[in-house]
Amino acid sequence: MSIHLKKITKVVIVFTVLVFPLVTYGQKMDKPVVDGFTHEVTTSTTQDIVAFASDGYLLGYFARKSGVYSLYLRIDLIPDSHSSYHVAKGNSVFLKLANDSLITLSTNKDAQANVEWHQDHYYRLPYWTAYIECTVQIADVRKISQSDFTGFRIVSDSENIDFGMKSEESNKLKKMASLILFSNH
Repeated sequence: MSIHLKKITKVVIVFTVLVFPLVTYGQKMDKPVVDGFTHEVTTSTTQDIVAFASDGYLLGYFARKSGVYSLYLRIDLIPDSHSSYHVAKGNSVFLKLANDSLITLSTNKDAQANVEWHQDHYYRLPYWTAYIECTVQIADVRKISQSDFTGFRIVSDSENIDFGMKSEESNKLKKMASLILFSNH
């Protein structure tokens, strides 16, 4: 084998061993949950932070049950900068793509923000927390799995709640969508 071919092979092996695990790290599938009564299987990704605001963050994960895809979001905002908010059933959730186009989702149920205490590193801090659920059409799940994003907007009754996304969060969301699309259950 030539010296040049050995160097290329070594680079490919090092790349595969060191870099590939970093790319796939983080987003995983949770174990499927089987409903004991109906025997329906719910498959979901792990929950992770998908966007940030100056006064909070947005956690999210995808799930699929009986062929229906859903995006679950948890809004956490610091009480010092926000009052309580309410996201009504049917309000919009916008995902802004890097090309400035939007994917528009609709919330499935009312979500009233309540104060919850979350552990952040060493401290317990209060947050206004609301849990949002949106049904996502398969075409939009595919688009999410292939697109770069710059932010989320959640329309509440009192104001728009905007979150920005860096490439890291955009990649997390893309990975979640890909995982749920190609999961076996």
